[in-house]
Amino acid sequence: MTSRTKYKYSTMFLVLLLLFLTLGYAYLTQTLNINGTSKINNATWNVYWDNVQVTEGSVAAETPVIDTNKTTVSYSVHLSKPGDFYEFTVDAKNTGTIDAMIESITSTVNNNPISTLPNYLLYSVTYSDDKEIENNHLLKANEIETYKVRVEYKLDVSPENLPNTNRTFSFNVTMSEKQANENATERKRYLNVEDLKALAIPSGEGLSLSTVEENRYIYRGTNPDNYIQLGEDMYRIISIEPDNTVKVVKNESIGKIIYDNGQYKVEGTTSTRRHSSSDYCYYRVTAFNHYHGCNIWGSSSSTLDADGNHIIQINDKSLPETDSHLNVFLNGGTYFEVSYDGWYATLPTIIKDRIVEHLFNIGDTSSGTAISESIMSEKQYKWYGKVGTIYASDYVQANSNIDDCGTYGKSSRTSSSASYCKNTNWLSYQGTTTVMTRVNVLSNRESNIFISPSGYLDEAYPADASYNTYPSFFLTSSLKVTGKGTQSNPYKLYKPS
Repeated sequence: MTSRTKYKYSTMFLVLLLLFLTLGYAYLTQTLNINGTSKINNATWNVYWDNVQVTEGSVAAETPVIDTNKTTVSYSVHLSKPGDFYEFTVDAKNTGTIDAMIESITSTVNNNPISTLPNYLLYSVTYSDDKEIENNHLLKANEIETYKVRVEYKLDVSPENLPNTNRTFSFNVTMSEKQANENATERKRYLNVEDLKALAIPSGEGLSLSTVEENRYIYRGTNPDNYIQLGEDMYRIISIEPDNTVKVVKNESIGKIIYDNGQYKVEGTTSTRRHSSSDYCYYRVTAFNHYHGCNIWGSSSSTLDADGNHIIQINDKSLPETDSHLNVFLNGGTYFEVSYDGWYATLPTIIKDRIVEHLFNIGDTSSGTAISESIMSEKQYKWYGKVGTIYASDYVQANSNIDDCGTYGKSSRTSSSASYCKNTNWLSYQGTTTVMTRVNVLSNRESNIFISPSGYLDEAYPADASYNTYPSFFLTSSLKVTGKGTQSNPYKLYKPS
């Protein structure tokens, strides 16, 4: 069968300096003649290959060999079935005193342009972070640049496109190194927020501009490349905000946590989270006359109006005097004489340093409304702080199927489309998750909004029920990351060497 055909890759060469050492020396000689100084005579030129590391998962083969001059890397490998690959990294070291630059890079297969490579093979030479190698890239004295070489037998090739006989391919990559001049540019080793926005596409799976919020970029689809690793934990990027902050949500629940705690509401007593004459807190008349807490994220000391002004009442009804239980649990503080350090306090300093205090929208959201109206309603009231949960509108806008699933109503329990809308929405977590709640001023509903296991938005549970909780926060607009955003190669915080 053609799928069992074995492919033998003969010795391949990465020629770095074999030819260009001579040119580099001539260039220096010219400089000596012009300047006539003894200091330049003492300069050294020493750029070479070192430290070959084979990537885990590669097919078994002899480790690539660096020649005695340290200018050529050779390797030979057999790929016997679709999906096989061989990959290694190698360092280009500049231990001399003179800055070098890669003037150009040329790749060939069997002495032909790399574009002639058959479509059942993939071959690449990149930086170790998978970025394309740049011409005129600066390699300063006493610096190291790591390159990655990969050859792969593609898995998704139809049988008719496979050859009928064994074939041998010889790859050659030549990097032209010379002394750095005014054309040399230092390689950018990270992506900033503007770079992320440049990856946006008009529609479909990935990052795209919101259709209803100006200058807000949303990650949409089943599994977009929005993974970001912060410390040891994985998060997902929800959006890039108009102020260039980056909104993220934890990829795994931190546990089932109540939104507000009804156990502190005792009949016949007053409580800072109970106003029985208002719409904010819910009292169920049963044999036990049980209070279910308040469906309000903030309090009279932390709730803001649409313009950011502090308010203590809405529609002449007082707000509770303390924040919700979940708010305090995440951010720290005191909830009915119980002190919490807060989930935020457990984060590594490198993450906390990049989290910014930000306005969260906490206004009411009603099922059946257009997404633009839902967003306007959410923005009617705000809270300023560090950690919250996602909005209902975040969930709706994360869907790449905008036509069928792009409104709050079409993502709610009452919609016949909700069950399949989750298939195009990466925020459809398995299990319920709290969504940033609303200040409930329009009706006397005791429930929080949450995402059900079936993938729709629901409002069925009271505030003192337990929800899987996925914290959400905003990262600084000066964020710098490396990586691809995929699950296997997530974005990571850039750490300058």
